[in-house]
Amino acid sequence: MRVVRLMDEPDWQSRLSPIEEIFFATSPSAKTLRPDERQPFKERWLGRYIAYDIESFFVAITEVSTVAGYLAGCLDNPTHNPRRTYTIGLPTVQDSIFIGAADVSLDARNN
Repeated sequence: MRVVRLMDEPDWQSRLSPIEEIFFATSPSAKTLRPDERQPFKERWLGRYIAYDIESFFVAITEVSTVAGYLAGCLDNPTHNPRRTYTIGLPTVQDSIFIGAADVSLDARNN
C-alpha cells in the first residue's frame, strides 16, 4: 500500500467516486440522511477539502490500485476562514494553538 497526495495521482478525478463511497460508508451521520440531504452533507464535510485544501488531501492506494482510505486535512483555522460556514467547536481556541483539522477514513469493507 502507498499513501500519496491526491492531486499528484495521474487522473486523480477518477479516485473521487471511491473516496465518496468510503466517506458515506464511514460516516455515522450519513446513515440517517434523506436522499436530498446527501449532496449538501458531502459538500460540507468532504467536498470543501477537495475543492480548497487538495494539497492536504491524501489517499491510501492498494497494490491493485484501489482506494483503501483517505486523509483530508486543512492547515488554516476554519473559524477565521470565510468560506467555511461551520465552527470547530471551541470558540475560545486561539490561532496560535490551532494545528489543523483532519478526517481519516478507511474502507474496512475491502481490506
